[in-house]
Amino acid sequence: MILLISGMIISCTDKASKTEGDLLLAEVNHEKLYLSDIREKLPNSISEIDSTAFVASYIEQWIHKTLLTEKAESQFGESSNIKALTDQYRNDLLIHELEKYLISNFKDTIIEEAELMQYYDKYKNDFKSEEEYLLVEYAIINEKAAGIDRFFESWKKKEKAIIKAFCDKSADHYCINDDCWKTKEELNQLNIPSKYVKKNKSSQFNKLSSEFFVRVIDKKEKGEIKPFNKAKAEIKAILLHRRKRNILQSEAARLKEEMLKKNKIKNYLKLVQ
Repeated sequence: MILLISGMIISCTDKASKTEGDLLLAEVNHEKLYLSDIREKLPNSISEIDSTAFVASYIEQWIHKTLLTEKAESQFGESSNIKALTDQYRNDLLIHELEKYLISNFKDTIIEEAELMQYYDKYKNDFKSEEEYLLVEYAIINEKAAGIDRFFESWKKKEKAIIKAFCDKSADHYCINDDCWKTKEELNQLNIPSKYVKKNKSSQFNKLSSEFFVRVIDKKEKGEIKPFNKAKAEIKAILLHRRKRNILQSEAARLKEEMLKKNKIKNYLKLVQ
């Protein structure tokens, strides 16, 4: 790049500069192309030879585009259609930038559980399982925990209050709520092998100095409706996207209300009907 600039300084010293130290590379009528216009477009780690070729190619493309633009301007520049398109494009671009700004400052990300459930109940058929889900209860407890033998008796009898109290005190990890849906892979990550997870069966086994207690309560096959807790993250993403999608409408409504209060919006349709 240094060699490229040095060579251009020799050939361009008599040309006007856009800013001090800048180099004029090409000119078509009153349009000028400077080195600063293309410096950031040069690919990183480009060789000296390739950089020279890139700049030469860019100059030719710029001349080509500028000539066609000037021709189109002379022929259609005063066209009302072109002006309308230009105005429309500018307006659309400004609105797009406003939308990006509003979304970047979007903070309404809290979605209540009731709203998630309402959406799930209404559109649950859209949430089909792509894998098998198991509704389980499990507890992973150190094998030396005091009272673990008595705990197993409570586990078999499904004495929820006693089980929870013991797990709160002694379990390394447990899940005994009514919505603990897991895939076999998720259970495997907890060191619970597939052979111990069968519907309507309780299991106990020892592994890695821990006692594992597992009970499979229900099962959803692949293709069935996903359990709610497995669809929640997806639903939240949908609802957040919907809020962001409507952000312009909300802003337009707010601006309209504000301008109406100031009597700065006039709608004369009724007067001409």
